[in-house]
Amino acid sequence: MPKKQVISRLLFHLIALCLTTVVSFAEQLPVKTYSTGEGLPRDEVTLLRQDSRGFLWMAAGDGISRFDGYKFTNYATTDGLADRRVNDLLETRSGVYWIATDGGLCRFNPTGLSHSARKNATVSQNNDKGPTIEPMFVVFNPTEKAIAFNALLEDETGDIWCATSEGLFKLAVSPDGASQFRFVELGVPSGAAPNSRSVVALLKDRHGALWCSVGEVLVRLLPDGRVEHYSKEHGLPGGSIASLLEDHDGNIWAGTRMGLAGELLMLVAVPDPSRPIVARIYGAQDGLTAGWINRLRQTHDGKLWAACSTGLYMIAPSSDSITPRIQLYNARNGLCNSVWDLTEDRDGNLWVASTCGTQKVARNGFTGYGPADGLGLTWINSIFENHDGALFVASTAGLGYTQRSINLFDGTRFHSVVPNLPSSVRYQGWGWGQIMIQDHLGEWWIPGFALYHFPKGERIEELARAHPQVIRTVGAFNRAEVFRLYEDARGDIWTATTGLHFSLQRWERATGIVHDHTAETGVPPNTDFTAFREDRSGNLWVGTSEGGGLLRYRDGKFQRFTTDEGAPPGWIIWLYLDHAGRLWIASQLGGLNCIDDPGADALRLKTYTTADGLSSNNIRSITEDEWGRIYAGMGRGVDRVDVETGSVKHFTVADGLPKGSIEHAYRDRQGALWFGSTNGLSRFVPEKQEAPTLPSVYLTGLRIEGVAKPVSELGETDLPMLDLAPNQRQVSVDFVGLGASLGEEIRYQYYLEGANDRWSAPTEERTTFLLATCSEAVDPL
Repeated sequence: MPKKQVISRLLFHLIALCLTTVVSFAEQLPVKTYSTGEGLPRDEVTLLRQDSRGFLWMAAGDGISRFDGYKFTNYATTDGLADRRVNDLLETRSGVYWIATDGGLCRFNPTGLSHSARKNATVSQNNDKGPTIEPMFVVFNPTEKAIAFNALLEDETGDIWCATSEGLFKLAVSPDGASQFRFVELGVPSGAAPNSRSVVALLKDRHGALWCSVGEVLVRLLPDGRVEHYSKEHGLPGGSIASLLEDHDGNIWAGTRMGLAGELLMLVAVPDPSRPIVARIYGAQDGLTAGWINRLRQTHDGKLWAACSTGLYMIAPSSDSITPRIQLYNARNGLCNSVWDLTEDRDGNLWVASTCGTQKVARNGFTGYGPADGLGLTWINSIFENHDGALFVASTAGLGYTQRSINLFDGTRFHSVVPNLPSSVRYQGWGWGQIMIQDHLGEWWIPGFALYHFPKGERIEELARAHPQVIRTVGAFNRAEVFRLYEDARGDIWTATTGLHFSLQRWERATGIVHDHTAETGVPPNTDFTAFREDRSGNLWVGTSEGGGLLRYRDGKFQRFTTDEGAPPGWIIWLYLDHAGRLWIASQLGGLNCIDDPGADALRLKTYTTADGLSSNNIRSITEDEWGRIYAGMGRGVDRVDVETGSVKHFTVADGLPKGSIEHAYRDRQGALWFGSTNGLSRFVPEKQEAPTLPSVYLTGLRIEGVAKPVSELGETDLPMLDLAPNQRQVSVDFVGLGASLGEEIRYQYYLEGANDRWSAPTEERTTFLLATCSEAVDPL
């Protein structure tokens, strides 16, 4: 028997690691836009559907596109679609995909081949001995000519109701796959509407009645076979009814189009043809200047959403339970001004189909603040609270600018003031983070080439008129630039200077004397002192620039820890004391570090780096939420580290973070987290995280020696047995994880059963290469 390579079964095990992200509907929504730049055929998207696997399907004018969180797969008429205009997609309970187009109804076969692929297929693939090559799309029409299918609905029996340009049809599919259309007579009067045969929208309510919109008329098919008609005579205001919805409470809603306008109708849930069908009309008088109402959806939290030609409207219950709260979201909030459709994914994120593309609104995203919210300048320089819990943000126009503005947050917006520094102060230095203080007495300490001490005022606006006392630091007359400020538990003010004079100084509150501690620290010359934090024992920790190490000030003496003694390398940018008393260290080169016992004589660090899932080893800021999860700011956004499990969740500008490196992180007394960069400010209200649901993983590609083998368009959970020839040694497998929220960053682990049962290191790569091994088979004697 010749040598043979065998992989008895390619059973590929994967874990996809993903956390979730939530929507805080404020001024600037956390929006990420997908358009032609990301692979869509056109920017205008008119349809959105998410299937049971987690794929997001959308129509963008040239067929239908499928999004797996990484890339778009586009299907067009060249692949077998009946028409480029797609109006609806239905996945049946049995897993069959039906696509409504202007040229007929298409059944999608994920294992089939497109037109071009079928033409290029070899004869050997399609002979009597081999498998039949099935088309990717099969087109169905109930008449000899092609008609437009507008909407699809599967009923409890598995039959499919089809709203078409030629009326209502019912499609029955037998177990053997045979399909049969039956025309359903609606009996709409010929004069009722210009397009009296064209059915646009469908709804099956909880009572078993089927609602159909036929132009300006509503038709209701009852379970007993009776047909009811409702028109202007029953209170309908006119205009085509483009969308129907039954909400969680059983209310029936309809959205209309008439000219350039539209109205939202609340209908009687169980109407009577002898009475009006409209319970209430919402329009311009209610703040709903909607234009066309293209689609109605309700999210799991009970909010009703209307996708309109003027934006996205939210209709939410109000406190009086009578008048709903109506809010418009459009370009002002980061969305598009014209919206066609929307859907909610399994994690509660909103996906919006618009003329700008497909836009994802993160459910628990970050709320952005800028000049429209009262923020004076957008280069964030510091975030802090005073002893009364008032939140302040210091900001500037950038490096080299004269002064910082101080912005007080009132719970909704900011109030900005520029302190009254002497006119000779033309530059306040390049320090950030711990650079400004309102001390425990309410007095202000503001830096320059000296320290300016302002008296306590009742209102922040008084800083613009008050006259400060000048505290001369050592070296002030040699242009010693104040770089960091910190008030310790005794009320003393620590000052780090830079520029022409590097020093660590302390203003002693009891005496008013400035003490220079620089020489006592033992750090090399020209070392910056970069961060301060006191631990629970009253020890003061001080970070330094590269080469200086980490300092601990205890009992009036400094102890210096170098990298040889365990200090992280590079600049120590930030120090943070968490709820458990652990000291966290942000290092420029050494990642995220933690000292469990800051009081111990020796320095023992637990380090998190990119090898543990962090996005960068250059950490710029640190804070935590009320559940003890650590948030590390960096140039690539914010990483959330669950200390208990070690899992890491990555947040980016797509979640609403400001662009640029996140140099500032702060948790306020209400539990909200604030993040700042040189480009703006964001607020995040975290939620307690339940155990995450692991994404579903599908095998999407198989290649042997670089030659692709057939795999379902929707992916496989298993691949068949492979017999490899002696010269076939390399096998590669592609895979994708479909999480609750598409677009999340997912990391994977895998192993090949029977070859190496150890999980791989976590990776973002979605292809693995396997090397087959030879085995000798010997004939018996």
